[in-house]
Amino acid sequence: MADWYGSARSNYFRVKDERAFREDLEKFEVGVVSDSHGKFALLSRDEYGGWPSFIYSQDGDEVDEEFDLAEVISRHLSPGEVAVLIEVGAEKLRYLTGCAVAVNERNEQRCVDLESIYVLALELGPNVTVASY
Repeated sequence: MADWYGSARSNYFRVKDERAFREDLEKFEVGVVSDSHGKFALLSRDEYGGWPSFIYSQDGDEVDEEFDLAEVISRHLSPGEVAVLIEVGAEKLRYLTGCAVAVNERNEQRCVDLESIYVLALELGPNVTVASY
């Protein structure tokens, strides 16, 4: 069985308190970068390249905490700002995946993923197969 490897990053957005934002994200495998306009973006530092959703025990065997990264970010967003978290990856060429989540300061979220194309494809004709082997 192959492992999934990906890449994940966000757009740039403003936060209410940079120090609190950075402190809150320290426990996750996420890098924080800034631009010259005082906006911040996130980059995955997970060994597989995706967005983290669990904090593991020190020995790495047990899950200590499950979390929603978009929800964590929403608590820090300045009013009117929207963070977009994008993740793409593959398990060799068997499965290609991609998803994006947008979130605002009220933790209102919208999500799209590549799998949704199959529902749209059925509108074009009945013979749709899945892109995998």
